[in-house]
Amino acid sequence: MYKGKKQVKLMYQKERLVDNYDKERFSHFQGKLNHTLELFFINQAIKKNKIKELLEIAPGTGRITKELKILKYLGLDSSPQMLKKLEKIKKSNFEFVKGDAFDLPFKKKRFECILCFRLLRHFKIKKRIKLYNEMKRVIKRDGIIIFDALSRERGFLGKIHDFFYKIGFSIVKSKEKIYDKYYTKKELVDELHSNGFKILNIDSVNPDYALFSPITRLKLNFIGRKIFDSVFKKNIRKRHSKKAFSWVVVVKKA
Repeated sequence: MYKGKKQVKLMYQKERLVDNYDKERFSHFQGKLNHTLELFFINQAIKKNKIKELLEIAPGTGRITKELKILKYLGLDSSPQMLKKLEKIKKSNFEFVKGDAFDLPFKKKRFECILCFRLLRHFKIKKRIKLYNEMKRVIKRDGIIIFDALSRERGFLGKIHDFFYKIGFSIVKSKEKIYDKYYTKKELVDELHSNGFKILNIDSVNPDYALFSPITRLKLNFIGRKIFDSVFKKNIRKRHSKKAFSWVVVVKKA
């Protein structure tokens, strides 16, 4: 299992992982659903807080990046292989730089919004605190930070998923296993408060709602799929469950 700054950095420089990252994690229904909900909550926070400029830490392959609704964008990643992937995003208002999330090459109070997905969760508390402090250093006084957190209150179906993952069966086909931090909602709230954050929003990404329902596996034609997706996604965004798979968290400095 990969854990610690050096090992996590090394893992995300592997060409096999970079080439197959999105396919292994977001090509199946659960992955597509997670992506749709995450993106909805991110763009909702950007619009609500009238964000015009954004720093994304560890954009990876750019699966979120390319769908952001933002006027000016800067992405920072430590992986040359991931940065090469990001070069395919051809937007004049988007820029990418190589850098270290633990030592951000920016002055204090530089950004009005920071986005950081699938990074914080890979580190234990001491490293998470260091990342928190760096983000707080470069965020503006009333700026917002958006990130994801994994829930360990997943409900019955989530526990079945986690059991099979532990014994080697998973929807995600990746050979690389990496450390992930799981929270109860109370643990997450306590950690954020103790590190100087005010919580603005915690939205549930909740596959229990329909992940294992037979209706999600129906073979529909193009029009049928469009209708189903429209109704399904609209309704699932309204559902907030304690049995979340993960959360999209929005905070600011307290």
